[in-house]
Amino acid sequence: MSLPPLIGPNASDAGGVAGRRGFRFQDHVAARFLIHLLQQQNLAQVECETGDDIALRWDDGLTRHNEYVQVKTTDSTSKWSLSEIYERSPASSRGTSLVERSLASEQFPGPSLFRFVTVRDVRSDLLPLKIARADRFDRNVVDAFASLAPRIAKRLPGSISPQGTTVEQWTHSMLWETVGGGIEALRLENLNSLLRLAEADGECLLVSAAEQIYDDLVVLAVTAGDASRVQNPSAKVITKGAITAWWKQQVVLIRQRNQSFVKVYQFATLGFFTEIHRIEETDPIRSMASYDAEFDGGAWRKDDLCEYLIDWLPEISLSARVLAQTPKLEARRQIHRAIESFDRSRIDEEALLAQLLLHAILRHYKSSEPLTCKLFSVAGTTAYEMNAHIVPSPTGDELWLGQSHITATRDLADVASAVAAALADTLDRDFLKKEREIILQLREPQHVRSSTIDGIFDRHSKLDDLVKVLNVPVLVAYDSAVLAAGFADDYVTHLQAEVETTYQFITNQFSDALKKVRIHVFLVPVQGPELLDEFKLRLRRA
Repeated sequence: MSLPPLIGPNASDAGGVAGRRGFRFQDHVAARFLIHLLQQQNLAQVECETGDDIALRWDDGLTRHNEYVQVKTTDSTSKWSLSEIYERSPASSRGTSLVERSLASEQFPGPSLFRFVTVRDVRSDLLPLKIARADRFDRNVVDAFASLAPRIAKRLPGSISPQGTTVEQWTHSMLWETVGGGIEALRLENLNSLLRLAEADGECLLVSAAEQIYDDLVVLAVTAGDASRVQNPSAKVITKGAITAWWKQQVVLIRQRNQSFVKVYQFATLGFFTEIHRIEETDPIRSMASYDAEFDGGAWRKDDLCEYLIDWLPEISLSARVLAQTPKLEARRQIHRAIESFDRSRIDEEALLAQLLLHAILRHYKSSEPLTCKLFSVAGTTAYEMNAHIVPSPTGDELWLGQSHITATRDLADVASAVAAALADTLDRDFLKKEREIILQLREPQHVRSSTIDGIFDRHSKLDDLVKVLNVPVLVAYDSAVLAAGFADDYVTHLQAEVETTYQFITNQFSDALKKVRIHVFLVPVQGPELLDEFKLRLRRA
């Protein structure tokens, strides 16, 4: 949702909108702020030719600020002087100085900031204005502003913005940025920023592709600036959501263009299940989601489910490096190699089936990236059976460290007890250290996208940082009485009730100590023994 643009009731298209088409430097400045919109969490919206040349809308969750940006290009080659910003033209004409014109932009309520972006640099007496706002608390900087603000105010007595901001307050809120080299320098800076954005998303962006993407970004700024304030004010606004959606589409195009650097888990996954029920709890923080393989022709789709899961086998048994080196056309060979790897490990088919179910659900429904090849310990002789994934969320990436079970050879009570016992391990710091150590030795970060939580995998990082982002998925594939009864038109209704009862039965085994653990239960109703038998058969045929 966008904020209302900073356009007053008496707005017209005279001046800025009509005359801006020749000022392309401003378009590149706006493009830079659109990149900042992708990079800076607190920047919520960029507007072109609304409250000022460019308006930035900041929102840190507590306070919203309007920042009024003026872009200055002149023919002069000398540095900006103090007199240039307070002198009026003509001298007796109030409101014509650069300071007063900047103040005049503040026509809208709320805390305000001001910014100049220029090609020319400033003289020494204006240098304090170039200091980043976050760095203005040092004693010498405070003293510099204490000297500069009254000097400017003395030249413009009584000048004040429509919202009551004084010249001294303006001075403290002003940030002056210089871009030496003009458009070409700014273009190169922005191109470098796009390259870094692509790298952060796990993609290597070719320069030619980056130039095309950047030209498209400038077009966004031009289009917003050229839009009518009166007839189409919303077109002058570019929100974080809009620019994020645009960038995601660019990333898709980058992946289509660039086959040289492979991030092995960055591809559209194929769905199989239908979600039939969901429960969200807030105290404690828990969730449940249930998935149905469905019937086809009156028969439960165990054969199709086995084939679907076997397709995922390479991801949990082959390293990311091996996956990256294997051409997509050799997918069947990948499965053969995966089965060979499986034969060398000590994991049994039942555990493998359960692992594949959880892996497939996390990959498809949570857009996760596996952290490790699951089936091997460091020595390659003992199976490592935890599912470790990075899961993106609106508040930042999360570590999902989970377990999976199937009631093919055990009853639900045994599985529920095993789940509760295994969950208790997540409270054990030694256990978490061990898991982190395994991840450290097995993960291959060069083949996955960069993450906001990469720091937790540093051997010397605080374990508390890992705990903050830890989520525990638990998959239970249980023998369903509803499925055993065969297909009926209303079977899903009965399945939903069965799932809810199963969820309550499992969570009733959880101790109070687990209330502080973020647990996500995934329930998959199955015909356990039949599914396991079919899986074993198809595994050997693959």
